[in-house]
Amino acid sequence: MKKSLLILFLISNLQLLTSKADNTGQINGTVTDSISGETLIGATIQVMLSGKSFGTTTDIEGYYALKPLEPGMYDVKVSFIGYEEKVFKNVRVSQQSITVLNAKLATGNGIVFDDVIFTEYRDLISIEPKTIFTADVIQDMPVRKVDDIVSLSAGVYQSDGGELYFRGSRPEATEYYVDNVKIIGDHNVPAGAIAEIMVYSGGIPARYGDVTGGVVVITTKSHNMYHGE
Repeated sequence: MKKSLLILFLISNLQLLTSKADNTGQINGTVTDSISGETLIGATIQVMLSGKSFGTTTDIEGYYALKPLEPGMYDVKVSFIGYEEKVFKNVRVSQQSITVLNAKLATGNGIVFDDVIFTEYRDLISIEPKTIFTADVIQDMPVRKVDDIVSLSAGVYQSDGGELYFRGSRPEATEYYVDNVKIIGDHNVPAGAIAEIMVYSGGIPARYGDVTGGVVVITTKSHNMYHGE
């Protein structure tokens, strides 16, 4: 009996960890000398969100990867001994996506410089073809229903009756997930409660099974708050 309970406990925790991992993204890139282009080994990359921070260092090829990260907007500080620091503000991380952030550092020449602040960065590289609607974007939209928002994605057509067609597939072939839970039936979530909508119109990830239509993944604000964002 105790052995069975232990197995059930381990399976439950494994499913929880897998679910959370599916909902995360990452930041990666390289750090180089701005003049010579040489990679900087051991440079420090630190991410900051809501007063919390953690980081990593570059490897022998100047490469780094920060993962897993909950979806959100991060400040990223890059530093190396003898070089000016760079701070990238409001770097967006979305679930199941990679944000590429490369940094070129200039030597300090013995002078102490203030932080260099950047507000622009290279945007997301998606692992699979998809469209992402963030809370800020949704807030400014004239439509409020989930399907109306999803219909603005590439490869999605909405009929006069409101049904969605992903690249010609049947409406019933589309699957919906809310906070990593598959929803059968009513999938409408109030627009004000949505943190992010991710729409897969092709190249569906294997974790969603054999889907012939599209996949709509909705993350709520309360889910992100519960997971520490």
